[in-house]
Amino acid sequence: MTNVIRATTLSIGVCVQKESSGQQHQWSSWSADVLRRAALSERAPDVQAAAARLLQHLQREQQRAQQQQHPQQQQQQHPQHGVPCARLLAAAQDAHDVPRLFLATLFLANAGNVEVVQGPPLTLNSFSVRVLSTDERLYRALADADENFLR
Repeated sequence: MTNVIRATTLSIGVCVQKESSGQQHQWSSWSADVLRRAALSERAPDVQAAAARLLQHLQREQQRAQQQQHPQQQQQQHPQHGVPCARLLAAAQDAHDVPRLFLATLFLANAGNVEVVQGPPLTLNSFSVRVLSTDERLYRALADADENFLR
């Protein structure tokens, strides 16, 4: 009886060992495939170029909005409301450009070029972006100072 138990335990151990080496091979194969596809795919987005393009778009949109305001409101240095999200997305060249624009928006906000203005609570796509500075040196200095920045 003990020989049967030992044989069963041994055969289970062999099956587990074979299964884990099979899983190891599948993992290695999957990992190699992911790395191969990543190497073939597009490089990281050029956030500085997207930021420059976005900043120009925001300036045009903000100027257009100011021209449509009453003369008293035009004298404000920064309009109370920035460029709405829908007009921000108009800068997208295609559907794949939308994530680059949001990344560029966050990048410009961190650099102090723009301010993200929160919309009403519990709403989607209701924020706006207000231009604070068009000085490209702000975001370029931030990118140059970070060695891990996407280039």
